[in-house]
Parts: sequence; structure tokens; C-alpha cells
Amino acid sequence: MEGEILMTQQVPEVKSVSLLPNFNLCVTYDNGEVRFADSEYKNMEMHVFDRANLGATNLTPGWYWIGPEIKLSDNNHFTVNGGDYDGNAIYQSDSKED
Repeated sequence: MEGEILMTQQVPEVKSVSLLPNFNLCVTYDNGEVRFADSEYKNMEMHVFDRANLGATNLTPGWYWIGPEIKLSDNNHFTVNGGDYDGNAIYQSDSKED
């Protein structure tokens, strides 16, 4: 029953997205609620030394220095440095701000 309620819950519009220093995403919705989600970069950084052919460019990628490129779409989706994310799925996840 609870799962059914979540599926029919009205999801607010994504208002802003930030890439935090720990590579988590901070998603703010137009109702003031905030959700957090792992970015694609967090997994990459957690396993940086597991990769073959590790080079200096793997440890200091360009986006460290130029910052995140964030684009919001009309359908509550957004991209961060080319990675696509679904704001609806993040909102319905259990990652609320405490």
C-alpha cells in the first residue's frame, strides 16, 4: 500500500542541483524539500585505484577545476557533467535532508 502511495504522489519540480564536494548531488525542489543522491562521479572516485592504466589524469580530471556543468530539463530530469538523472526517482527515494 505504501508503495502505491509513493507512485501516485505528486513530485514537485526540480528547482536547483548542486554537486557537493563528496560527489553527492543535492537536489532542491520547488516545494523547498531537498534530496541527496550519489552522482556517477562518486562511484568513479571510490574505485579510482581499482582501474587498470591509472594515470595522473584519472586522479585530477578537468571537472575538478572547472566545476560542474548542470542543465535542468522540463521533464524533471537533469544532467551533471553529461550524466543523466531523474529528479522524480530521486524525490521518491529515501534520501531526505534530516
